Amino acid sequence: MVYIFWPKIPEVSIASVVLSDAPEGSQSLRYEIPNSQNGNKGGVEIDLDIHVIVKNDNFYDLNVHNLDTRVYLQTESLDKAEIGKGSSKDLKFPKHETTEFVLPVTIGYYVEDILTDNALIYLLKSCSMQTPIKIKYEVDIGISLIEKIYKPTYKGDQSFSCPVSDVAGGLTGVLLSDIYSNISQYFSSFF
Repeated sequence: MVYIFWPKIPEVSIASVVLSDAPEGSQSLRYEIPNSQNGNKGGVEIDLDIHVIVKNDNFYDLNVHNLDTRVYLQTESLDKAEIGKGSSKDLKFPKHETTEFVLPVTIGYYVEDILTDNALIYLLKSCSMQTPIKIKYEVDIGISLIEKIYKPTYKGDQSFSCPVSDVAGGLTGVLLSDIYSNISQYFSSFF
């Protein structure tokens, strides 16, 4: 009986990755310019909506209590670096149906020296040249009724382009401001 009724992990695919609509008074893209007050730390945060398609082949509705997602950058030239996370709660996937839902994820990456950090340079290069950003993700699936004894993790990878040109502009602004602040500090030492 357990074998027959044990939930099958549904097929999951990512339909699209888009910039989130920011609530009034906030922005979906935030970046910090390195300066002496923040310890020359700089980087970027981007709120994204990941449109996920789930196909439930179970012969009963699948109720998911929570999805916890972690996003990583990892390529041939980069070590694995966590750049984002997100979660969604109380999802219901009807039996023998395909459902689309939105998973909000915040990608954020801050470093001490932005000119030498390979992950940030990779993001900047991908956004400015409009080449795909390759990410890896892990999703912990908390299925109602069995999550206390078993919580499967779904792993995958995905490529997507920067959702808007504002992201590229923001990243470029972060890098240019660091170069400017380094030049300013250099010349101010003469005065």
